[in-house]
Amino acid sequence: MNFKLDTIKSEYPFEPKTLDVDGFKLSYLDEGPPGAPALVLIHGNPTWSFYYRKLVIALKDKYRVIVPDHIGC
Repeated sequence: MNFKLDTIKSEYPFEPKTLDVDGFKLSYLDEGPPGAPALVLIHGNPTWSFYYRKLVIALKDKYRVIVPDHIGC
């Protein structure tokens, strides 16, 4: 890996998932235990799930944390 990618991975250690919505790709995070109570974190534009990275890390042991990104972002 190069320096920039290593830096991003250290700040954003998630593997985003994708969902096809009528031919559009929706990227989202889904972290935490599958059976845990779910929290959905919605961000504004022009941000993306990176905005909530520290909150996801803090909550993912007790909750299933889902953070959808806006289509096209």
